[in-house]
Amino acid sequence: MNTGSSDYSNIKILSEEDKVLNFETVESRIGKYPATNAVDGRKVYDYIIENKIENILEIGTAHGKSACYMASALDTLGRGKVITLDIPAANNYDPNVYHVSEEAGLSEYIEPIFHQNGSHWSLRNLILENTNNGQCNQVFDFVFIDAYHDWAHASLDFFLADKLLRPGGTVVFDDLRWTFASSPSWKEKSNALDPEYRSTPHIHDVMTYIVAQHPHYKGFQDDGRWAWAKKST
Repeated sequence: MNTGSSDYSNIKILSEEDKVLNFETVESRIGKYPATNAVDGRKVYDYIIENKIENILEIGTAHGKSACYMASALDTLGRGKVITLDIPAANNYDPNVYHVSEEAGLSEYIEPIFHQNGSHWSLRNLILENTNNGQCNQVFDFVFIDAYHDWAHASLDFFLADKLLRPGGTVVFDDLRWTFASSPSWKEKSNALDPEYRSTPHIHDVMTYIVAQHPHYKGFQDDGRWAWAKKST
């Protein structure tokens, strides 16, 4: 990964027609798979291009579909990398990130990192890898957080990722209003959980009470499902 300052002077931004073709080509290949839909995929694709983003950190890989949408924008720009973190069980998804990224033709832009101790340990390793003389180098322009949707995990995701996010960079949380009680996959098996914990939209609370109160973040946007914030320069 290029951890130095970014120089976008040689980037050729394709025409709107070419951008649509690029996105549509990727969508035609992976749109059949679950998770991120085409509307959200196009939204993040356009944002990456418009802001000339280069280095992306994704926390929560799943099938790798969102990573591919982001990688397709990097392919349009002609540079960059998506590092995506998850646990080894993500390899058992059908299809998994390797299959989806290969089918999309974007494997060269995507680097999955799986660790049995979870994304927090992978974030720890990235922090160590990028620390020199007692300071962590901020190497990412964009962080997309879509991992375990509870207060403790999402809060730590943000805290650790913030150390790696450059000033002027953007952090996005998926599933802003998700709850254990409303989730089809968690509704029944979460019955034994504390009722308040079960019905609370944890990601919304992380965004409201941690990110929005952070002195270095501004420009908050709530688009219904995703929450966006920009790190001050």
